[in-house]
Amino acid sequence: LTQLAGAAPALGLELKPKWALDPPPGRPCRFCHQQTLKLQAGAVHAASPFCPLDLFSACPPRVARALHGLVQQPQNNLKVFL
Repeated sequence: LTQLAGAAPALGLELKPKWALDPPPGRPCRFCHQQTLKLQAGAVHAASPFCPLDLFSACPPRVARALHGLVQQPQNNLKVFL
């Protein structure tokens, strides 16, 4: 892609939150449950602290926690393009 003269570089984010459905009471969301299974199987070295329920909660501290978790452990749920 060519950049326009004087234009700032573009930054693109791709978020793939996956499975943001409310679980039954007392159960983790499907995403968090899958993270536990991946960790137990050795497919990941650490479970992601990201929870899609936090991202869609409309509660600023929870949304911030979700975004911070994506940055810490993106695991194909966050991609950054320059």
